[in-house]
Amino acid sequence: GVPGPPDGVDDGYRLTIGPQADAINYLYYNSYRLKAQANGRNTLSFRLVVADGFAPIRGQSVQLTLNGNRIFSGSIFSRRISFLGHSSTGWLDMEVECVDRNAVADRRLIGEVYLNARVGDIFRDIVAKTLAAEGVTTEGVLDGPLVTKVVFNNIPVSQAFDQLFDLTGHYWNIDYYNVLTTGPRGLSLAPFALDIGVNGVMRDFRDTETLAQYRNSQLVDGGKGITNLRTERFPGDGETRTWTVEYPIYEKPVIDLDGVPVDPNSIGIRGLDEDKAFYWSKGSNQIGQDSDKAVIVSTDTIGITYRGLFDILTSVIDPDGIAERQAVEGGSGLYEAITSEGNLDGDDVVMQRGLGLLRRYSLGSDIEVETDADGLAVGQQVEVTVAPMNITARLYLIMGMEMRGLTPERRRYRIQATTGELRGGFKEFWKRVFRSNPLTQNEGTVLQKVLQFRDRLDLTETVAVSVPAYVQQGWGSSKEGESQW
Repeated sequence: GVPGPPDGVDDGYRLTIGPQADAINYLYYNSYRLKAQANGRNTLSFRLVVADGFAPIRGQSVQLTLNGNRIFSGSIFSRRISFLGHSSTGWLDMEVECVDRNAVADRRLIGEVYLNARVGDIFRDIVAKTLAAEGVTTEGVLDGPLVTKVVFNNIPVSQAFDQLFDLTGHYWNIDYYNVLTTGPRGLSLAPFALDIGVNGVMRDFRDTETLAQYRNSQLVDGGKGITNLRTERFPGDGETRTWTVEYPIYEKPVIDLDGVPVDPNSIGIRGLDEDKAFYWSKGSNQIGQDSDKAVIVSTDTIGITYRGLFDILTSVIDPDGIAERQAVEGGSGLYEAITSEGNLDGDDVVMQRGLGLLRRYSLGSDIEVETDADGLAVGQQVEVTVAPMNITARLYLIMGMEMRGLTPERRRYRIQATTGELRGGFKEFWKRVFRSNPLTQNEGTVLQKVLQFRDRLDLTETVAVSVPAYVQQGWGSSKEGESQW
């Protein structure tokens, strides 16, 4: 065949590459592949055949639409150009790979500390400081739960967003309209159910259940607990300018001389501030006095009030999961795992991390299925019934999808969905197995245990819905919390 619309008939497709608004005329229709995944990068690949000198440029914007709805929006990541055929004929064959708007979060860094903030406010603040300059907006961000503390030490924005997902279970996505949407699973429902015995839209169905990475007891090592405020006093001797407190210091201390507080502005961070009377640094036990200041004499006493850090080993346990395994396997029912974290301060933060890991690696069912029915999208919950496999009206979260064109009128979708949460497959499993994971326990480590309880709330409501004629919607074009009708 030839590139462009079959027989030159307008079939609703539009492909824009940079300033080239009619690039659809170069496209081989059955060559395009769209791959999408939650908390990841959607990619679009396609083949062009060109004879008029047009050449796509790395970084140029790309937009593919069908009947005005965006199927993809992003930019060119790579291209490969060769001659069509075995010799120079004037015709060029181009293979183009594109990434979606989520990729902008990979190339910007964030260095911030957030205390007692809603996860939605953290998302919004990060965007304001970084991605707003790339045109990203935040009207799709939900407020979500309170995060007691999280530290981002000049890491990619995408990594910071992933950490927020690990802590709170709030997924994130920058859609094809440049809107950041966040929220827990289940806010967007699929426009139809998948029932192999009714609507016939399913083929090549596979259900996988595995114990890989499963755990019901999670140890989080390397986190730091924070002491209550404590005051330590040291008598002067006319010589000492460095005082060592019992615990590594967590935050800026309060210093007094004979009970009279010194000016807080005269206390600086060691190695960063200059011309201060006293210096401290996080994680250090020492407070130092500037050598140009008058030494504290024996008739005076210096007081240091601070909150300190101590090592904790947090054990988060899922009693229901243990009981379930005992009923099936006997024995203790324990599936234990440990992860080492070096930058988590505070009991609540460490506990949130442990609960997030239990949530992420719980028992679940993962399915793959093909369908030619339009309307499903990553992030939706879809109801699935496969009677021969004892699956009845089970809700799955769509985590990945691949779309390819069969004909101009027909598309095929390969869907990956799970009853659990986003988690890695065997590639991530073996990477974790062989990756160095040093432990940091010492004699002063404190073990704290946390039990996870599952609360269930059943709600029913009758809703009258008026459904218009179905219109194909572009992937990622819906707002969080809306079904894609």
